[in-house]
Amino acid sequence: MRMAMRITTLALVLAGVVSAEAQQPEVRSADCNDLGRRFERLVSIYLAAGTAVIAETGDMGKAMDLARKRAVDGDMQATVPMTGLPWLMRSKADRYSVASVRQICTLAERNNHPLHIATCAYFTALNPLGEREEKRQLVLRHIESFEALTAEARRGPHAPAHIGEDIAFLKTCLPPD
Repeated sequence: MRMAMRITTLALVLAGVVSAEAQQPEVRSADCNDLGRRFERLVSIYLAAGTAVIAETGDMGKAMDLARKRAVDGDMQATVPMTGLPWLMRSKADRYSVASVRQICTLAERNNHPLHIATCAYFTALNPLGEREEKRQLVLRHIESFEALTAEARRGPHAPAHIGEDIAFLKTCLPPD
């Protein structure tokens, strides 16, 4: 009788674990060397959005004006191409300036766009400068902001399907307390 109860209890516990795991995005590897590739995949969304606005207007200056106007008019999605357009004009090495990081992280705090939150978290995590514990806390704050978003808020034209997995992956790569 006791053995049957233990097996039943174990089965219920495992069912709860499996159910909880099913709700979490799948993270296949704890190889944290993949953070850079994932970060570049997020950045490519900004570049593609900028390229799309250039294709729409036919001119870089007009594209920037249009993206800014849309953003000022309250279109949260327009902040993505507005950020990507200047990156298109810079070399890869010049893309990640302090101004760029501030812009993304400020937008993350102001409008809670999932792409901005994830990108800011990756910027912070990959930054070689700064105190490790302070950076860890900042990244955790961004992860919490992302996790606080509703499922609907995590979707949109500039929020790729893999963004939840990217956040989960980043979370596994944080150093322990």
